[in-house]
Amino acid sequence: MRKVIVTFIFTLIININCFKILVVIPMPAISHQSVFRPLTQDLAKRGHKVTVITAYPAFAKDNCPKNLKEIDVHDVSCNLWRKNTINDYEFGKRENIIDQSYDILKVVTNTVALQLKVKEIQDLITNHEIDFDLLLIESCTRAALVYSDIFKVPVVQISSFGMWLGVDENMGAPSHPILYPNTFHQIMYNMSLWEKLYELYKHWLIKMNFDAMESMEIATLQNILAIKLPNYNVLKNNVDMSFINTHPLWIDNQPLPINIISTWGMHKKPQKELPQDLKTYLDSSTRGVIYVSFGSITLSSNLPPEKVEIFTRVFAQLQCDILWKWETDELPGKSPNIKISKWFPQSDLLQHPNIKLFITQGGLQSLEEAINAGVPLIGIPVYADQWYNVEKIVHRKIGIQLEFPELQEEHLKRAIETLLNDTSYRQNVLKLRRIMSDQLQNSLDRAVWWIEHVGRQDGSKYLRAPAANMSWIEYYDVQLVLIMITCIAVLILVFRLLLNMFWSLLTITINLEMLKLIVTVICAVIININCFKILAVIPIPAISHQSVFRPLTQELAKRGHKVTVITAYPAFSKDNCPKNLKEIDVHDVSCNLWRKNTINDYEFGKRENIIDQTYDLLKVQTKTVTLQLKIKEIQDLITNHEIDFDLLLIESCTRAALVYSDIFKVPVVQISSFGMWLGVDENMGAPSHPILYPNIFHQTMYNMSLWEKLNELYKHWFIKMNYDGLESMEIATIQNILEKKLPNYNVLKNNVDMSFINIHPLWIDNQPLPINVISTWGMHKKIQKELPQDLKTYLDSSTRGVIYMSFGSSALSSNLPPEKVEIFTRVFAQLQCDILWKWETDELPGKPPNIKISKWFPQSDLYRQNVLKLRRIMSDQLQNSLDRAVWWIEHVGRQDGAKYLRAPAANMSWIEYYDVQLVLILIACIAVLILLFRLLTEDSRVLD
Repeated sequence: MRKVIVTFIFTLIININCFKILVVIPMPAISHQSVFRPLTQDLAKRGHKVTVITAYPAFAKDNCPKNLKEIDVHDVSCNLWRKNTINDYEFGKRENIIDQSYDILKVVTNTVALQLKVKEIQDLITNHEIDFDLLLIESCTRAALVYSDIFKVPVVQISSFGMWLGVDENMGAPSHPILYPNTFHQIMYNMSLWEKLYELYKHWLIKMNFDAMESMEIATLQNILAIKLPNYNVLKNNVDMSFINTHPLWIDNQPLPINIISTWGMHKKPQKELPQDLKTYLDSSTRGVIYVSFGSITLSSNLPPEKVEIFTRVFAQLQCDILWKWETDELPGKSPNIKISKWFPQSDLLQHPNIKLFITQGGLQSLEEAINAGVPLIGIPVYADQWYNVEKIVHRKIGIQLEFPELQEEHLKRAIETLLNDTSYRQNVLKLRRIMSDQLQNSLDRAVWWIEHVGRQDGSKYLRAPAANMSWIEYYDVQLVLIMITCIAVLILVFRLLLNMFWSLLTITINLEMLKLIVTVICAVIININCFKILAVIPIPAISHQSVFRPLTQELAKRGHKVTVITAYPAFSKDNCPKNLKEIDVHDVSCNLWRKNTINDYEFGKRENIIDQTYDLLKVQTKTVTLQLKIKEIQDLITNHEIDFDLLLIESCTRAALVYSDIFKVPVVQISSFGMWLGVDENMGAPSHPILYPNIFHQTMYNMSLWEKLNELYKHWFIKMNYDGLESMEIATIQNILEKKLPNYNVLKNNVDMSFINIHPLWIDNQPLPINVISTWGMHKKIQKELPQDLKTYLDSSTRGVIYMSFGSSALSSNLPPEKVEIFTRVFAQLQCDILWKWETDELPGKPPNIKISKWFPQSDLYRQNVLKLRRIMSDQLQNSLDRAVWWIEHVGRQDGAKYLRAPAANMSWIEYYDVQLVLILIACIAVLILLFRLLTEDSRVLD
């Protein structure tokens, strides 16, 4: 009986958090299907009821594992795709990309439409007894979002590659056609001006085609379902989360909101033994083997005959063996060193040490398998995203790109010989593999955890970024911009009228010759496992700034790292530090300075003081760092060349402390006890937007009127100007102390590899962040302790409930204006509850009997029951924040820095970010066209 009860309870517990999941993977290509099999099968193993709509079932109909059901749509889908193949285009011609993308968009919609007519899917839709808790929908099939309207449950989009068209905008990730191009781009690095213009042209044409097809797609789906459907803007808002099967490095560390999850490597399988005949062939090759495959969509046997001949001729000349995935029985002109087969176990084959080179079309999964095996590549793109992928292998120096239309024997032979003889390519692949494999947790576990998180929380709309599915008119607040332009125009007009009043002879006319001159001038301007020695620098003398980092520095020391901490509040007495931890006490010199620069210099709590407060804060922070640099123990660190460090942790709100990065010249992790300090977002390449993602000195952020927006913008830019204006003074001050020439802050900022922010993504409205900006929210959270007995008795005995009041460690309650203290005491005296007030002196004027004061309370342990829903969401994390912080610090140490994690926009000026040169050229071109049009119309009038 006891066993039965235990079994019943165990089963009940398991089923409480098990969900019914519908997975919709419409694309009839094995490369699109195989990526998701580990995910769907693992979800089923964990007790979730999983139904998969797939064109390539993993199991026979009667042989599915428990909890897994597959709906086979192979025939109807593949028949359609056979009629819409790559063979309709000239093989590998770059110029076909626009037509290819358009045809892909059409056939994808038609695929979803045909699948919706399949009886088993119709049964799912019409049977109201069938319901689901979650939907997983392949993101490259926009039309499949119709399932979200049918079942009305949370949606996770899943991708077998990177982000499909529009997914970045829909999820609120920054969209930039040059820095963060979509997968149809063909050139991305070191572009000339003409190449940028051409890529922009293709980008916008593909986007226009994509947007233009929306209404047709909705109409087609409505006809099949016989119901009224909302437009795509509504359907896109149903998406809670998006999985992308790409490593952050592969998309150049594009800043992403928290609900875009990288599942790169999720489908990676343990290496299997090769078939005996293939193993014997590879083992016996004394010359090394080249592997050739053009994937599952681009078949080698469909290559133009003249290109096949080029391959066979070159291969015949090589002193190595060839394995070629060839889909027919005969290869014309096959030489003795070529072995063909219709299929190879590619992932396992590439792992064999005799594989020297992989010739590929550039499919993402083929590239992943090559990187995982450490094999250099020759990429010959022919279709869709393959130019994008092959451009990446060239940029990473792990392979060479060839173009199909221009392919000649000498090109192919030279590329093969280069890769066989130049060992740097293999070394680069191995280095890239080491970096990409150094992950915090298994990708499959991460994917499953996030799916279960969405299920547990009944959706995760709270993770959507403010810019999600926002039009560019809303994102750039065009109304506000137009009003500002109008105001400026009115001011200019008034100024001009005043000039005309005083100087009636002055007339400002821009004739045709002047316009020509302006255009000419504009054009001229445009053309023209280790343990590391870690130094942690935490200058701010406030306990709230220091205590956050104590768990981190102490945990690093426990794990064997030698940690030195510059701190104004040591956690231990000088002779009582734990093993591996040393604290340099800068309390007196720092606190004396801050006592002279406190909040009491301002009218208490007055909003208008914010600009002056920030300016004084910036100055006192710099003075703090400079005073600390003069301390003997720190001078000893700097001047003693026998003392060296492997890593620096620097408090991010003290910009002047970046000088340590120039002194020690080691990787830097910036750490913050709150969110992002001024300029950190721009320095790390996170999107900066004064309305959507305001800095911490903003005072109004939500539901703002136009006037409030203007006021916040004014303060934003004023504070920024003050901050930037102090740079040269700070550098000069520190140079005088160190007696050495220092680089400017633009150089010092580039020394930063990573930034930790002590804030939950929800608290910054899910601002998109690059991978090297890490949330360590809750890192300093302590295990709840028993309250002191007198305090516990007081709380337990309160029958009316207790209000707790504290103004923190910087703004002391005892420094409040007397008239405000009186307001508090009068109100508290009227309440039917007790009051605990953190009051820093012995007496509280006008204290009523229901108030208990103390100079200190164990605040964290005092309140534990508030804001339960928000606590549940924010505490539902994939891993412990402290472990995450330690892992990333060790990652930076293992990889000797992490510059490869910096986003392309990191420390980039707005002139570079918006490519002002390119914009001016476009404006100049438009101006010239207007000018020509005007000249032509004037000429036609003259002729008339």
